[in-house]
Formats: sequence, C-alpha cells, structure tokens
Amino acid sequence: MKFLKWPEPWGGYEDFDDTGLNDRIWHWELAYEINKCNDFKFTILLENKWWPELNYLSLPYTQGVDEFGDDFKKNCSFFNTNELSEDFKLDVNKNWYPTCGHKFNRCFQDEYEETRPFQLISIKNEHLKKVIKDTVDKVVGVHIRRGKGIDSPENLFRETHSLSQYFHVDNQYYLDIMNQIKEIQSKQKFYLSSDFCYESQRKNLEIFYDNFDIIDYNTILEQLDDNVDMSDNYFDKTLHSKCLVNLIDLFSLSYCNFIVMYYHSQFSSFAKNYNRINHIGYPDEFVPLSYQESMK
Repeated sequence: MKFLKWPEPWGGYEDFDDTGLNDRIWHWELAYEINKCNDFKFTILLENKWWPELNYLSLPYTQGVDEFGDDFKKNCSFFNTNELSEDFKLDVNKNWYPTCGHKFNRCFQDEYEETRPFQLISIKNEHLKKVIKDTVDKVVGVHIRRGKGIDSPENLFRETHSLSQYFHVDNQYYLDIMNQIKEIQSKQKFYLSSDFCYESQRKNLEIFYDNFDIIDYNTILEQLDDNVDMSDNYFDKTLHSKCLVNLIDLFSLSYCNFIVMYYHSQFSSFAKNYNRINHIGYPDEFVPLSYQESMK
C-alpha cells in the first residue's frame, strides 16, 4: 500500500501551550476525504514530531513515522489540493505529498451536517476513555477562549477591533448562562476548559471556581493509572509537554452533555460536533429546553 504523506499544515509549531491540534485534525480530514475518493487505497502518514497525540488516539487509515521535513517528502509525487473535486483520483501506485500547505476540507463541507471524519477518531486507552466519559457524564462544558488570538475587551464592537483577532466574550455572558442553568438544576456540575486553566493563570478564572461546582482537566489526571502517560515516546518532551493535558481537555469537553461554547473556536467546534451535542454560545440566549433535553 502506498502513502498519502500529510505534513503539519503550518510547517510546525514552537508553542507547547498551543500546538494547533484542531487545525491538524481538520487538515487530516482532507487527507481522509482524498483517501476515500481513492477507495482507501492509501495509508495516511503523519510526522511523529508534530503528532504526539498518536500515542493516545487512533485515526483511521493513519499511522505516524519518525521522518519529518525534507526527509518526509522523499520518494513522493506532489499534488495541489486546490484542484480537488468529489471524484478526485490519484495514481494509487505512487506516494503523494500535498504542496498547498494549510488547507482544510472545504470541498467536502456540505457533507458534514451530521457526520464528519473526525468523529471516527478514538481514544486508544480504554481506561483513559472511561475516566473521561464517567467524569463528565451529565456535566455542562464551558469553553472560555482567552489569550492568544483574542482581542482586548475594550475593542469589542469598536473600529479599533483587529480583523486578525477574535472578539473577546466577557465573563459575564458565561456567568449569566451558568446561573440560569443552576436555577433549573442547583447541583449542576460544570467542566471548565480555557487557555487560563493552567495553574499559573487560574487566578483569571477564580470567579468561576468560587461560585460554581467546577471540574477541569486536573480532575481527570488525578484518576488516571500510571500506564496512561506515554510521554517516554514523545519525539520532543519539552515541545509535547502539554500533549496529554490538551487531549484530555478536548475530549472531556466533547463528552459533556451540553456545551457553552465559543463559536469562533475550532476547539469548541470539535467538542460540539464530535458527539453532536446541544450547545449555546455568545450572543445566543439560553433555551432551557435544549439544556434539559441534553441531560436526559
């Protein structure tokens, strides 16, 4: 079997807090669709240097290799995914490498109303998967996007807002929704996911921890067996130091019953779509029935 050699879409990353996991997953979906067009005659190859998550996740028709960069391109024919159509064919007797760099699966977006390839991604370790699912069962996920890529609060709806930045959504929006949920279910537990959930930045979220029954990725980590941690296999232990934490955070949010999401975030989008769960996000108003149905 020949290979679709699928590079990291941005050419790599240097920030261990933000490794672009969702960009990489959405880019991988494009490889999956091309493989599907060719009757799954290829194995999709990913660079272990940029995909430490392969230690924990199973992606269909996909495996990791230690080669990266120029070595990863060897023995390949090149093609441009801008030429895609739904009956796109490649010579299945060759290895292929895309030249387009960062590109998602826009050619196939219309098919993704109900199902999409990333829903086929699964957690390898059954203990890890069970702990996540059991811990967030009947829990409301809350994703608060802060830090990198978010404009400052004072620029909201002003001419000074940068088009390269996402709008800041004030804490008050999340607090109002969470309080409305508590009026229905006073003992409701919330899973909090945010750029600021790391211990060094947690003070920025104290109002949530002080006023609600909050769990986060630490709640999952504390329950895991020692054999879950695969960091000895990481290509770069420093660069990949947050790999397991980020993966736990993403899938914990995805297995919640209801999500208060940040609409512009692909992290939120993955969580919402992975299990097709009910959700709300700014500027939506809270609909009690949507929440109540998700908790049945």
